[in-house]
Amino acid sequence: MINKFPVGLVLLILATTPVMACDLKVSDAWIREAPPGLMTLAGYAILANQGDKPLRIVKVQSSVFTEVQMHESRIDKGIASMHAIDAVDIAPHQSATFAPSGKHFMMMGAKQALKKGSQIQVQLQDQSGCVTSVSFVVRAVSE
Repeated sequence: MINKFPVGLVLLILATTPVMACDLKVSDAWIREAPPGLMTLAGYAILANQGDKPLRIVKVQSSVFTEVQMHESRIDKGIASMHAIDAVDIAPHQSATFAPSGKHFMMMGAKQALKKGSQIQVQLQDQSGCVTSVSFVVRAVSE
């Protein structure tokens, strides 16, 4: 009986501890299928802030890639460029779209071949440390 008391106490504490819910909702998450041998892919999604406070996405990672960065493509005076961005800010009840020719996720160093239909887990972390795990589906370029 004495051995069961600490376990019961721990379960009671866990049951009454509030769980942090992230305000980020991710939809239409997909990765562009790459030709064989290409280890860097682009990912896209819609990131929505469902909270009442501004949200800042500060980190993106996946165990399937050695590194995931947020990038933005721009055309300035007819010249296309792409650069990494450190964070993405989303106002309350607004969204940020990651789409071809704009903001996107650069997924570098694929550790496995990714074929159409594959599901890849990606974690997005906000400024408070809250992590949202999302399943990205691999799509053919023509989709």
